[in-house]
Amino acid sequence: MLRIVTFAGLLVLAAPSGAQEAPKTPQAPQVPDQPPEKALEAAVAADWPRFDHGGKGHLTPDEFSSWLITLRTQSNGAGEDPAKLRAWADSAFVQADGDADKRVSPEEFTAFLRSKLKK
Repeated sequence: MLRIVTFAGLLVLAAPSGAQEAPKTPQAPQVPDQPPEKALEAAVAADWPRFDHGGKGHLTPDEFSSWLITLRTQSNGAGEDPAKLRAWADSAFVQADGDADKRVSPEEFTAFLRSKLKK
């Protein structure tokens, strides 16, 4: 659970309130002697089995949404409108699915989160 809380720091995005509002950019957690990119890769690898049901090597839209919603809830707390939260996660899935094959690989998920890191 500590990993998920630390990982949640990567995904502090704006509340889902429509397409016109840009998401806040998350910051990677500070890990001594480890660049943010490596911390991100390690966090994805550590928590991947929790969300990749059946060990398929990819996330379905539901698995991806579950992970993002878990991260967001850890970061922002409960209370967001579930329908808006799901729409936000569904939109993020489309962004993360780089090859548009309706599934997200660990590499695609890492690249998606990396794109959200504050530069």
